[in-house]
Amino acid sequence: MALRSPSLPSWMFDANAISAEEDEDYRSEISPETSCNLNLKHLAKNQAKFTNWNDLSTRLKRGIQSGNEMNNLFSQDIVGADVVLCVDNNYENGYSCTRDEKKKLAVLASDESHQIVRFFAHRFILAASSGPFRAMLTGKMREATQREVVLHGVSPAIVQKMLVYVYTGEVEIDLGNAVDTLIAAEMYEFNGLRDICKSFVLLHAHEVFRSSCIIHLPENLVIELIERDDLQIREAKLLEALVNWGRSRAASSDKPMVDLLSEIMEHVRFPTMSVSDLYGKVRPLVNEGYIRESLLTEALFYHLKWGTATGRSSKRMKQQIPFRRH
Repeated sequence: MALRSPSLPSWMFDANAISAEEDEDYRSEISPETSCNLNLKHLAKNQAKFTNWNDLSTRLKRGIQSGNEMNNLFSQDIVGADVVLCVDNNYENGYSCTRDEKKKLAVLASDESHQIVRFFAHRFILAASSGPFRAMLTGKMREATQREVVLHGVSPAIVQKMLVYVYTGEVEIDLGNAVDTLIAAEMYEFNGLRDICKSFVLLHAHEVFRSSCIIHLPENLVIELIERDDLQIREAKLLEALVNWGRSRAASSDKPMVDLLSEIMEHVRFPTMSVSDLYGKVRPLVNEGYIRESLLTEALFYHLKWGTATGRSSKRMKQQIPFRRH
């Protein structure tokens, strides 16, 4: 997101720049409030006092591209910072920092043990970019009056990615951080970042769903992804990933597995799977109580050309957009 300070036309500072031949209504383009804000009365003719703020977005982008400023982007040296985001450096969800990333994050850590990483930022920029941050930093929550704000449930590396996106509109996403960045973007309602991560996961689903990080996705995001026609993964592989997702939640839930996975399995396109997969992979899961038998029956009837599909069952029979085979 590029944040630009409005630049004032040069004629505002040069009394000779406006000729008598120009439209008489030309002055009306400057409101009385704007004219007052220029505060030119105490200055000599043809002089003006003003501040030309450099574009913060451009400066940050330049630092990122140069490769030697990343570790100072959100340090205490950042001009005008009025809020400090504190993040536990030991927190890891699915994404593990590389050695180089940890070295950069350590520069931002202000205590000797590097347990807390501090990101210096601007309250109004965060509030303008995110509903949760707006409520937290400008509303009636206690964080609105605190300089240091503690963030939970997100790693320092992901916080840095969010901040870089907020300040520059750019972000680097890969297989290692896509899911965790998506989760954080969902949590803090950075909708543009959320869409970027979601598109990446859809395109690389055959690899993303194969990794263990998928178990950290909340149910609403899982459903939002697997209901898409452009999800690039074979249905049998998707089923394996969803079963692992359900197993990871079984210990902390009092629901039986069939209920835990009920809503998600409604979006798996069983009819597009081969008969051998239906008998070899789906049938055992039905017997173990992971999948309702009616979904298997529906898929088998589809192969036998029995029955009429309506509603959700009709969508389950729809083939995914052709994907690259790996």
